[in-house]
Amino acid sequence: RSGQGRDVKLMKADMGHLPIENGSIDLISVMTGTFSHLQRGLHEGVLEECARVLAPGNFLIISDWNLACEKQNFLGLYTEEEQEQLRENHLGYPHLLEALQTLDFTPKIAYLHSQKKMYAVLSTRN
Repeated sequence: RSGQGRDVKLMKADMGHLPIENGSIDLISVMTGTFSHLQRGLHEGVLEECARVLAPGNFLIISDWNLACEKQNFLGLYTEEEQEQLRENHLGYPHLLEALQTLDFTPKIAYLHSQKKMYAVLSTRN
């Protein structure tokens, strides 16, 4: 968070328990279906952890599958059993927006893309 010359550091960590200081992150990106791989009931804890480590005024981006799309074929990479598990895990767009607002995020942009097969939400932490 030092302005010019920012370093990018990669780490492997549990999304629900990040080894990161409070308010020390400028941008969190959870991309392309990663959120649907979380077991049902863990989404809120991960969002709480994102809120904890993200500096006020900065951004959280979540991109996930739109499982309501009739043309959805992204899941074809998975077995039927895995697809069913992903559907059970899926938080869904309306519930994601509600959870973000509960945690004092302000959704700035929310849109469907890839022929409505995916959605993305850009939120600002208040």
